[in-house]
Amino acid sequence: MDQPEQASSHGPQTSWRPVVKRPRFGVFILTGVVAAVVAAGVVTIVFGRPGGRDGVDYGLFQVFGYLAVVLGIVGALLGGLAAVLAAHRAERRQRRRAARR
Repeated sequence: MDQPEQASSHGPQTSWRPVVKRPRFGVFILTGVVAAVVAAGVVTIVFGRPGGRDGVDYGLFQVFGYLAVVLGIVGALLGGLAAVLAAHRAERRQRRRAARR
């Protein structure tokens, strides 16, 4: 009768490496854009009133669109900056943990 094969001790070798948790940049940027668009809506509702100076009259949707674009760019930049700072902090923590071991 055949005997079942025994597991070989010469199997694939595994190596342990530290895992660095890095932030997802896209999530930070998207969060900044969404927060900026919400802020544009709030600013439009609170401060947007019909009838401008010099006979120029912009509708609420035009004001909201302009603010959403401008504040969206600013929000994306701030979200990206927050992601860079979070990544830097995560790497510093990882280096400190590695130094303790």
